[in-house]
Amino acid sequence: MYKKYCVRFSRHDGESTEEYFYNTLPSALEHLDLFRDDSTGLYKKIEIICIETPERIVDRILFK
Repeated sequence: MYKKYCVRFSRHDGESTEEYFYNTLPSALEHLDLFRDDSTGLYKKIEIICIETPERIVDRILFK
């Protein structure tokens, strides 16, 4: 089965959720890794979602 991945950014300020789509998990992980040490306070969480039925979370960064 062909899988796609979404990197989903949930923000603290109530602005729209941002979503970026990738065909491979390594590409999605590379994007997520850019934000592992983010200290801007902008995001609540950033998740990689495997888009299949049902969706499942592959990785997640939670911010305080």
